[in-house]
Amino acid sequence: MNRSTLAPRAGAAAGMAAAIVVAGIGVAAASSSNTSATSHTMRFVGSQLKDVQAGYSDVATDKNTWKGKTTGYDVTSCVIDIQSHVANCKVAVARANGILYGHAKVNVDTGEGSGKVTGGSGGFHGATGTMTISPGSDQNSNKITITYQV
Repeated sequence: MNRSTLAPRAGAAAGMAAAIVVAGIGVAAASSSNTSATSHTMRFVGSQLKDVQAGYSDVATDKNTWKGKTTGYDVTSCVIDIQSHVANCKVAVARANGILYGHAKVNVDTGEGSGKVTGGSGGFHGATGTMTISPGSDQNSNKITITYQV
């Protein structure tokens, strides 16, 4: 979901603000029960490819790039609380070595958000960590940083 997609619905949906939500996420290191876990940081810009809305739910797919190269793709499934203007999202970030899962909350007015890494598959199996989201250079992109341990 991006800042421009919900703008037309804002008036029709009792003044709901334009939304921005990404699959990507910025992260600060989180503790792990595995003392030998290595901390990793993933940074990328998520650029929206497709967005589908039904009521207050939003599902979006993004292409993830960093320094001009495609690093993977993500998908977000969000439910938007029109009272608080917060989107509660499930996130899946796909990379060549697996899929990283998380949950994030994003303020649809500012585009700022944060969340937690909840696991993954392949090279991300057992991952934990945190994530943050901030607005990108245009209404269809977001800056994402994910810090995780496996």
